[in-house]
Amino acid sequence: MFRGIGKVAIIGAFLFSLTVTFGADIYVPDNYPTIQAAIDAANPGDRVIVRAANYWETIVINKSITLEGENGAIIEAGGLTGNAVTVTADNVTIKGFTINNAYVHGIYAANVSNLTIMDNTIASSGTHGVFIVNGTNVELTHNVITGHTHYAAVLFWGGSDCTIKRNYVHDNIAGIAVGRYSNTDPIPQNFTIVNNTVTNNTHPTSGFGIWIAGQNISIRANDVKNNSVGIYMYDQPFTTAPSSALTDITSVILPLQELQAAGIGPEGPTPSNQILFAATGNVVYYNDIVGNVRAGLANGASDNLDARYNWWGAADGPSYDGPGSGDKVSYEGHPANVNFSPWLRVAASLKNTTVGVLDPSNATFFLRSTNDSGFGDITFVYGNPNWIPLIGDWDDDGVDTIGVYNPATATFFLRNTNTSGFADIAFVYGNPNWVPIAGDWDGD
Repeated sequence: MFRGIGKVAIIGAFLFSLTVTFGADIYVPDNYPTIQAAIDAANPGDRVIVRAANYWETIVINKSITLEGENGAIIEAGGLTGNAVTVTADNVTIKGFTINNAYVHGIYAANVSNLTIMDNTIASSGTHGVFIVNGTNVELTHNVITGHTHYAAVLFWGGSDCTIKRNYVHDNIAGIAVGRYSNTDPIPQNFTIVNNTVTNNTHPTSGFGIWIAGQNISIRANDVKNNSVGIYMYDQPFTTAPSSALTDITSVILPLQELQAAGIGPEGPTPSNQILFAATGNVVYYNDIVGNVRAGLANGASDNLDARYNWWGAADGPSYDGPGSGDKVSYEGHPANVNFSPWLRVAASLKNTTVGVLDPSNATFFLRSTNDSGFGDITFVYGNPNWIPLIGDWDDDGVDTIGVYNPATATFFLRNTNTSGFADIAFVYGNPNWVPIAGDWDGD
């Protein structure tokens, strides 16, 4: 795939011109008896490796290091005050831990960049499992986050260019939230929420799977199942009016008191119906939205929400504002304002390979979600006539999408969604009129 080619190109270009300096490895308890002592002794670029054991401490990471737990490394913060892990530095990686029973947050970071949180289990924190304030390029990947019975498991306030990917967020009062605390905070923008399983977040009023009050948020290829409401989208996240006085979905489903109950509402009052910003540019594609009790997708934003190509639990599509018997789109008392057609007729998570065709005369793709005759479930124009089609998972989100190759210029144009638009990745490789191929050549 392209990412493999990119690696070779970078290595080839810099192999003889770069001298890479690696930091030291520091072991706990071999070199220092506690995690915090090892962090205090580390230099930027070092790796602190924690052996399997229970560590009864809370820690602060104030320098650019990697904190890595071996299998069985447990930060047991029960009975201690504050956060289990607080990050105050840029360029930090936290991986491989079980983090239990934080008094406040499991992992907390504010105003940092290039933070990676991966391969952890974060359970039963007093407030949020992960709480990130105004982070840039934060990656939350392949974590299990569960048992948060007081507030939302994952909360991003503000921030930009963050990725929430391949996490299992289950059995909390509420799941993943992206928003902001007040109108003085930055609007969260350019988030990717992809390939997560968000399930059984079932508080009767604030039990959402994914809650968004931001701009240019891409929600793709997630399993959003058996929550109170699957996905919320908002312009105005806060209101002080009682539910009985308003018909807007933002107040009917989650008035201020319920947002505060989920730990995502401000403590002070906000004027009723004050639009703090418009939630624009958000998309919801290729998700399985099934078994959510009150609604599968509730759009309280003024902008029309693009929610095509989702599986709603039934081949005839979503219910309520939709024509089918699947999960509800929108909610009582609020117009749909959602573009949900076409929808998938089988679950996206089945990962079954189905057919598609390209009309080379007009560059139109016709993709089917089942292997039978019928109209195209997904139809769009991409590229120019007589260009060569390609298929691959270009951004590693679990969804195969199209690409085209211009043989006259040896240029690849790859899309991360099965829609018309500009290329997400474009590059020249090879010579004109060579034959293009795609595959996972390096097995990653």
